[in-house]
Amino acid sequence: MCDDLWDDEDAAVVCRSLGYNLGGRAVGSAYFGQGAEPTWMDDVSCVGNEPSLNLCSFPGFGVENCAHSEDAGVICNLDTGIKSIIIFVSITISFMQTQQ
Repeated sequence: MCDDLWDDEDAAVVCRSLGYNLGGRAVGSAYFGQGAEPTWMDDVSCVGNEPSLNLCSFPGFGVENCAHSEDAGVICNLDTGIKSIIIFVSITISFMQTQQ
């Protein structure tokens, strides 16, 4: 995931898809460290109510112009009823290819 256009609406979609419904904060510039796999998504633009990240607008899987210094992440908010806890999530998207 590249951090181009990455914002809190995108983070909210990621957090909600992980079961954290109180939103989150988008972080970029490889905040959690640089990945090593291919970058599959770039220029992601969510409205914020999508059920999953792949339903947000983006140019297509594998269409990107990023270095791993631009890897994106999110910090999700979790309400425990006692206090808010921040959950750190680094976004890694992997695909498996099956051979016929």
